[in-house]
Amino acid sequence: MTNCVRQHKKVLAFVFFGIQFFILGSLFPVFAQDVNLPLVSADQLIDAAAQWDGKRVKFEGEVIGDIMPRGDHVWINVLDGSSAIGIWVPKDLVPNISFTGQYFAKGDRIEIRGIMHRACQDHGGDLDIHADYAAILEQGAKVLHPVQHDRLWWGIAFTVACILSMVFWRYRERQFLLKRTRE
Repeated sequence: MTNCVRQHKKVLAFVFFGIQFFILGSLFPVFAQDVNLPLVSADQLIDAAAQWDGKRVKFEGEVIGDIMPRGDHVWINVLDGSSAIGIWVPKDLVPNISFTGQYFAKGDRIEIRGIMHRACQDHGGDLDIHADYAAILEQGAKVLHPVQHDRLWWGIAFTVACILSMVFWRYRERQFLLKRTRE
């Protein structure tokens, strides 16, 4: 082969692989942006809603309350410790959430990535995040609330004292009425 043909093949190979890398890079622009995605708190989103409106954010917190299916999406509420944000997630992206935060359970800790809306037109003007990524960071668990025996005994003692006070009051009241009727 001549030198010219080799260089022509090198240029064609370079162009061929360059086009493939370009196509692959353009297919996954979200992943390239997620490297520098800021982790924001609910307070930051609420206090500076105008600044974050329409921007892609990363939000982490505990899933609380109920998971509410709405067509091909679900609503979940995520509490980051200080405030909760409503998250609109496609059903196929929702991870297998085992616990939601309630009195008897600590909810799964979840990471959300999506577009923050200060006043979402689709959802009545509420502040929310439309998620395009959701992953469980930490599984939740049941929370046991043991009976505190000292409080139980104090409660019983106060109940008995209230009942005795009412009985004594009724007795005194009856005695007073009987005394008045005799006079």
